[in-house]
Amino acid sequence: MKINSVRTFLCLALVWVGPLATTPQVAFCAQRQSLHSDVAVLPCGYGEVSGVVTAADTGLPLPNVTVISYGYSYRTTSTNAKGEYAFQYAVASGPNKTTLFSLSLANTGRYYSFDGTPLSSVISGTVTTKNFSMTVGASVVGRVSATDVLTPNVSVEISATGSQRSQHHAFTSTDANGRYEFLGVPTGSYKLKFSGDRYPDTYFGGAGTPDSGTIISITAPNTVTANIILSPGATLVGNVIAADTGSRLGDVNVVAYSVDEPGVVSRSAKRYLTPVPFEIQGLRPGRYRLSVIPTFGPMGVADTEDYIGQYYNNQISSTLGDLITITQLNQTVGVTVALQRGGVITGLVSDADTGLPIPGMAITLDFDRVAANYSLLGDHPSGGGAVTDASGVYTITGLVSGRYEVRTPYDPYGYSKFYYSQIYPNHDVITSAVAGDRVTVTAPLTVTNINFALHKIFTGTVLGRVTNPSGQGIRSVTVKLSPTDALANSNYGTDYAYSDANGYYTATLPTRGYFVNFSRDTTGFCDGCYNNQFYTQQDQTTAQAVHVAVGSVVNNINATFICGKAAPAQNKTYLPLLRK
Repeated sequence: MKINSVRTFLCLALVWVGPLATTPQVAFCAQRQSLHSDVAVLPCGYGEVSGVVTAADTGLPLPNVTVISYGYSYRTTSTNAKGEYAFQYAVASGPNKTTLFSLSLANTGRYYSFDGTPLSSVISGTVTTKNFSMTVGASVVGRVSATDVLTPNVSVEISATGSQRSQHHAFTSTDANGRYEFLGVPTGSYKLKFSGDRYPDTYFGGAGTPDSGTIISITAPNTVTANIILSPGATLVGNVIAADTGSRLGDVNVVAYSVDEPGVVSRSAKRYLTPVPFEIQGLRPGRYRLSVIPTFGPMGVADTEDYIGQYYNNQISSTLGDLITITQLNQTVGVTVALQRGGVITGLVSDADTGLPIPGMAITLDFDRVAANYSLLGDHPSGGGAVTDASGVYTITGLVSGRYEVRTPYDPYGYSKFYYSQIYPNHDVITSAVAGDRVTVTAPLTVTNINFALHKIFTGTVLGRVTNPSGQGIRSVTVKLSPTDALANSNYGTDYAYSDANGYYTATLPTRGYFVNFSRDTTGFCDGCYNNQFYTQQDQTTAQAVHVAVGSVVNNINATFICGKAAPAQNKTYLPLLRK
């Protein structure tokens, strides 16, 4: 007898015993038969979406079609020789629950289908069937040649226009002979875009903007030929140097933005580690602004992090950057960009009670971009902040002139979980954001003594165990401890613990009240269909707040996972924050 047959027999036997069956056994019997997946029986807590993909003209199954799942997660599978596919979803929070999904198809060859699925739900323990019937599409073929050489590896993009814009959008590349091909194109109106390193972005029948391109009418299952000849674009080359030393700098991103075609044409050159000249190819004649942004490479490899990003020439606003004009194709224009050394903020972080330095503490900055008229895209003038060294000292370099809010953020997973977040100067952030004093930086000067004396968050300990009704410990249960004071809405102060192999967990927490939530989507008991639940005292139906006092140990904050047990609602009553 096969294993699946044995399991079916046991399920029928459990139904026959009737009143003697326990809750886990009933859940076992409630499982459904899977239609297409390799697993013959769906575990409790799982649902399935499956179906068949066929050709509309022949009715035959289509193998090797890629089926993409969105919503619950991004996953892919392919149809088998019978055109079948299947996805199984772990449905959170127990039996008879749902999760969201949607499907689309790719790699369909000569066929296409608009019959995608909207955002839908699959129910735990059930199979949802979704079939696709695909129609033969048109073909678009062509050859990309150039005025100078063959053009392999040119990117070709086809996109529908008008009401069909969202229904078909695909990419391909030319082969070694400059040829490209799109298959399975639905009837409609389209535009073609061609892109290559040495060639300006060009729409078929037009220039670099979508409005300039010729609309191609395509009728399935016909073939349309669209050849194009590209001309090499202009090239922008240059060096990035330090204005104060004249030495070349590496670790920068250089991007050319078109002023004449804003938001449409941009070309970039990324350089890491090596301070060599940059080169941006494929530029169309016109006016450009150039941004140069330090990428903050590995420490000790480059000192670019000490310098300020800019729009050429030495501007921090896109509207003020100097224009670089290109008058013709095949032209080469050279520039030299001199980065200015930025300002510096430095200080000491120490314990307010002991005076001892605190190493490993993060420092972040909030820069007033509006006041500084700062618009350099992709750049943050703080360079991401800093971390204190073994002596508690931090240094942040490469700062634009302006005003900064300096703070130590709260990190529930790091060293700073034991200290209150603080905004300079010495403003503790406890229940809400606190306004701090702005630190004024004038590059390239250094602002010293921006110090922090942090107050400890006094802690206590919560202990407990998660078991099944037989008293067996359940491992890997997530224990979420959420503050019951006003911070609960922002997740500020939320902490997590996880049960060990015997179901025990330990959490060291700042002193305050907490709601304790237990969750696990998959376990070995009851085939993984436990509901999430809050800690409550016996026979209560709402969450019970757990109070953690200074130095206290709160024991027996336990949970018993029962298959299908309803989770009690969370009590939203906020409690006062406990602080020394």
